[in-house]
Amino acid sequence: NEAIASVKQIIKPLEQNNMNLTLETSLGIFNAKEFIKRVGSNCLKINFDFGNSCCLGEDTPATIKSLGSLIGGVHIKDRTRLLGTTVPLGEGDVDFDQCFDAIKNINYQGVLILQACRGVDDVATAKNYLSFVRTFL
Repeated sequence: NEAIASVKQIIKPLEQNNMNLTLETSLGIFNAKEFIKRVGSNCLKINFDFGNSCCLGEDTPATIKSLGSLIGGVHIKDRTRLLGTTVPLGEGDVDFDQCFDAIKNINYQGVLILQACRGVDDVATAKNYLSFVRTFL
């Protein structure tokens, strides 16, 4: 597979420099795990997106638990289920209670990135989103 060969070409320098490559894909859990397995490096991780997982119809908390230590980054986003659009945090179908419980369950200690729907006033929207997320931490 061309994608696997391409990633393998850049893995060695990353390993030598104690760096990770974090991919955000729409492969689904089985294919993402298989891709990482075929590349064969612990420095290849998944950037997990709450909203994208929900949008694909996955059981998002179960997917988080299944990926476990393969998760190298988390995007906090809300979307509607089954190819839906990005919506303001708390207005879509993402079960944030269960998702945050799942990332706590796998002992995720990495970065949480707000990748959420924009508002009219970006600063006010970001502050609202930060307050929203803090309720789950």
